[in-house]
Amino acid sequence: MTRWEPQIPINVEAYAGSTVAVLGAGSQDNSGAVAMLAGIEGSVAPPFGRRVPGRPLRGRDDLLGTLEGVLTDSAQWPRVRVLHGLSGCGKSSVALELAARADERGIPTWWVSASDPNSMVASLRSVARAAGASSSELQGHLPDELWKRLNAQTGPWLLVIDGANDPGVLATGRAAVTDGTGWLRPHTSQGLVVVTSQDGSAAWGGWCHRTQVEALSAAHGAQVLLDHVGDAAGDAQEAENLARRLGGHPLALELAGAFLTAEIGALIPTPGATRSFEQYRRALADGRLAQDARIDELLGHTLAVLEQDCGPDGRKLLMLLSCLADAPVPFQAFLDPVVLAGSGLFDNGDGAGLSRSLRFLADFSLVRLFDLGDHAPKLLEMHPLVREAGRRLVRRYEAPNAFPEVAAALLRRAVAADDASTPIKVTEQFLFFTHVNVIRDELGNTISRSARTVEDIWTVSEQLDVVVCRLLSEAILSLGGRPGKKNKAFRRALTQLRDDIASRWKMPFVDLSVGIALWYEARVTEAEVRFRRAVEQCRREFDERDLRLLVARTLLIGAYTHEGNEVDGVAESREMLQLWPVGVRDDLMAINQQRLGALLLRLGRHAEAEPELRKALDLHRNDQGAESPVTLETWLSWAATLKELPDPDRALEEFEKLAEQSSRVLGDDHGITRSALAGLSSLRAPATAPAGTLASQLPEPDGDDPEHGDGHDGAGGDQGGREQ
Repeated sequence: MTRWEPQIPINVEAYAGSTVAVLGAGSQDNSGAVAMLAGIEGSVAPPFGRRVPGRPLRGRDDLLGTLEGVLTDSAQWPRVRVLHGLSGCGKSSVALELAARADERGIPTWWVSASDPNSMVASLRSVARAAGASSSELQGHLPDELWKRLNAQTGPWLLVIDGANDPGVLATGRAAVTDGTGWLRPHTSQGLVVVTSQDGSAAWGGWCHRTQVEALSAAHGAQVLLDHVGDAAGDAQEAENLARRLGGHPLALELAGAFLTAEIGALIPTPGATRSFEQYRRALADGRLAQDARIDELLGHTLAVLEQDCGPDGRKLLMLLSCLADAPVPFQAFLDPVVLAGSGLFDNGDGAGLSRSLRFLADFSLVRLFDLGDHAPKLLEMHPLVREAGRRLVRRYEAPNAFPEVAAALLRRAVAADDASTPIKVTEQFLFFTHVNVIRDELGNTISRSARTVEDIWTVSEQLDVVVCRLLSEAILSLGGRPGKKNKAFRRALTQLRDDIASRWKMPFVDLSVGIALWYEARVTEAEVRFRRAVEQCRREFDERDLRLLVARTLLIGAYTHEGNEVDGVAESREMLQLWPVGVRDDLMAINQQRLGALLLRLGRHAEAEPELRKALDLHRNDQGAESPVTLETWLSWAATLKELPDPDRALEEFEKLAEQSSRVLGDDHGITRSALAGLSSLRAPATAPAGTLASQLPEPDGDDPEHGDGHDGAGGDQGGREQ
């Protein structure tokens, strides 16, 4: 079955089962259409009327620059470019903007729509005539004559073939388009052919350069909205929030902008109407807008093709994946053929069938497959609008409970609580935690309450709680410069942090979790690269005070600390602490405050370190309590710093109070108590202690203490000097 995009909106379910008879399907020869269409020619004028003054194309400067460079430089190859991507992602808009720039340069430009085979052939006949073919020459094999004339052109030219969602429409006879004998051919002339298509597969051939047209960034998406309504619907940040909610999908942004323009400009406003970016975003979440139906129409053709090419399994795989969170999926660990074959949902759930369906979803941009290099699993992510459309299909399915139940079973199979032996496995555990939360919290209320399903969801959730707690405690909250050491004193902060991150993290979380995995193996230099990437992406996506950015920066500072990069660590710490919102996660702020003091001590800047450690002590007292080992350890660091300043009486007083309290709480044999007593001795008899050293005042590690945590290893263990 050859794929064609309908010219009018369709019902997805009705279209999926229909037979579309088209010219060029199967063994038909599109070049034979000449006899049927003899003398008929079609328009080749680009539809410049679609361009709206005051609303420029946003976020496509790099892509347009590349295409314009190929157009004007005949030495660049290949000269057939396929722009592919999700329906409504702006492929045609890019091609139209390129056509406008070519037209402004005086370059011959032709626009051919491939949505209907008859009109496509008629338009290509017009291209051949415009290129110099006579009426008699057009009576022969039209594709040959067309390319004979195009190759004979002595200057640059541009041919856009828009909406060729099936590569086969541009083939002739029984040959495939890859043969290069049909309407689309490899060539070395000065011309450029740009094809737009939903299909990004290898069916185009190696001589076609394929470029996926991605979603817009939140900033560019916000500008699209502001181009429509200015600031009448809200500020730039609110526009970015809506753009992010729409996944940067250009057509969805245009629909939102047009809707708000109409509502704001209504002569008689409707009470309670949606008139702002924030109201529109909330209305989307509540399902109160008609945009969902329009998005379903946009995806209708692609889903129908999915049914034709892959059978029902392709559509069902899309529905299954849509049950997961808006976060990357380690698909090789998730899609277990044994579980899927036993689910009864899939006709062909073996590895080969799954691979075929997954490849098709990726070729049509319904999912994106990618990896982040070494130490990371292969990942899949789905555009939020596609996910929402998939969930609507799940709700309309005859057995809507089936898909969340299978997802829960797959997650249970994928997760092993003790399997964190490699960076890839560690990353998978973090990512699966996010998806389990969605299955448990968002979909749990809609699925049947069978004992097996409930057991699957909660068992996996509990397993991952253990894994994520352990890994975060060993990585994020291990501040002693010794990756891999636990710190039980931070369990409460850990639980809050886990919930904060797992519920909201998206792409930066992948780099962050890979970095944690590498840190866990003490491969700190490689971990720093990942943390830096996470920080850079968080800066692009989130507000500077967003917890996700603050946590990523905390990890980067940890890598600086361990590697001895005190200068960058101090600069990063000070900038971050100035941005830290008051009253938000004071426990993490205290950790960073203490680390800044430790870094300053390493640099010998005791006067600057003292107030930072004092702030950390106050924060720990408020958050952990005055008798917490973490608080006592911070107190020890601060007192040792006072000793290096010209205020020995104050240092003596703090050591005395600390020694008394630590002895009472932790015992006389605890490292903090012993170090406090050593500090007292050195102040009372300075000649007995090495001058100018802090290391002599700090305790040695006691190891894990079931009652008090790991002694001093968490908060201050790296303040006396770098580990060797």
